[in-house]
Amino acid sequence: MSVVSVESKSRDRWISGYRRQKRDLYETPSWVTELLLPQIPRDIRTIWECACGSGQMASVLRAAGFDVVGTDIAMGHDFLDETQRCRFRAVDGVVTNPPYGRRHTLAVAFVENCMAAMRRDEIRLTAMLLPAEFDYSHTKQHLFSECPFFARKLVITRRIVWFQSDDPDKREAPKNNHAWFIWERHHEGRPQIFYCHPRREYAATNDVRIWWDGKV
Repeated sequence: MSVVSVESKSRDRWISGYRRQKRDLYETPSWVTELLLPQIPRDIRTIWECACGSGQMASVLRAAGFDVVGTDIAMGHDFLDETQRCRFRAVDGVVTNPPYGRRHTLAVAFVENCMAAMRRDEIRLTAMLLPAEFDYSHTKQHLFSECPFFARKLVITRRIVWFQSDDPDKREAPKNNHAWFIWERHHEGRPQIFYCHPRREYAATNDVRIWWDGKV
């Protein structure tokens, strides 16, 4: 996935605090995936992690008891390619940290692909780790205020450190905020928003003990 989508490498560092990575490869720390686990419906057993990278997110999901199918474009599996559509029918849902692309175009395409699968009644859950402001734009409201499947937003109140420095005296200072966005095929009513408060010492060490609370 990507932290930002801009053209200049120097601008990348200024906005996110990190240089742009090849194929938008930013591995998700374990504690970020742990935040999502209480929000996954109990009837979801098989999950497709469709931008799995080296498999960090998939490993956390498997440890939580889910059957996980992990694919990535680096393995030759392009999630947006029509040939991958058959995989939807073999899973209950999609959970991933997608590439964002320039102006979030790739992230939008990933969500739209999942919404199409939901309309075909092929999957029941979509959960994507995205910038916290991803739902602000009026051009994305077909995925949010106009989408009956949009169920919850899980705001992460601690910024994610994507890469640890080798210098013990250097303090990492990420500049982006993130949230989990969750869509459910059989959702009814208004979307909910939850605020997650991972403790500093746990977020720094990827400890699985995460504190969060919810607001309607």
